[in-house]
Amino acid sequence: MTTDWEALLGEFGSPTFGELRPRQREVLDAYSAVTDDDIAIQLPTGGGKTLIGLLLGEHHLQEGKRVAYLTGNNHLSDQVVNEAHKRFVCVSAGLGEAGSVTLVHFSA
Repeated sequence: MTTDWEALLGEFGSPTFGELRPRQREVLDAYSAVTDDDIAIQLPTGGGKTLIGLLLGEHHLQEGKRVAYLTGNNHLSDQVVNEAHKRFVCVSAGLGEAGSVTLVHFSA
């Protein structure tokens, strides 16, 4: 799979995310070399996981796949939902108790 992540980011038109940071580009390029769609990405706080997840989600939506984005708390879920609402038509979040896993589902 070869994906132009910079072009995909440009399609977002997001005022929040203007360009990929080097570590984000490295993670996305490594993902492109993987043949399994089920992956986990671990980066430190502020490492750019939200954008990586949204770009991967958009990539899979363009392939006609369904996308679920898991977060570890409601604050992160809110962050993902707020950014995803700018790009995607349908976003829903199943919010759990504080500290529980939250599922964010979005579709084109």
